[in-house]
Amino acid sequence: MAQEPLVYLPDRAVVVEVPPQLADHESPAPPTEEQARLADRVFDRQETESNTEANLVTGLLGMQAGILLLHDIALDAFSPPPLEEEEKDRPRPRLPEREE
Repeated sequence: MAQEPLVYLPDRAVVVEVPPQLADHESPAPPTEEQARLADRVFDRQETESNTEANLVTGLLGMQAGILLLHDIALDAFSPPPLEEEEKDRPRPRLPEREE
């Protein structure tokens, strides 16, 4: 079983034929330097805006998790140990009285 491949390749080659109306179509001209710079500026701006929003959301979630963790730690630190509470609630056994 360890020698079996994880991915099985097809036995035959896959051929994709281009329709004739698309084969005669010319590819678009490469963008000019100015067009490339404009596109880069647009995507850079979008990237920084989304990073800023993502950083704010991540910060808020981290702060909330920290506050909840601090609350749990404070409860553990300032509450009496559970054994003492169980001992107070549990009735104490009494020794049987002596018969004389």
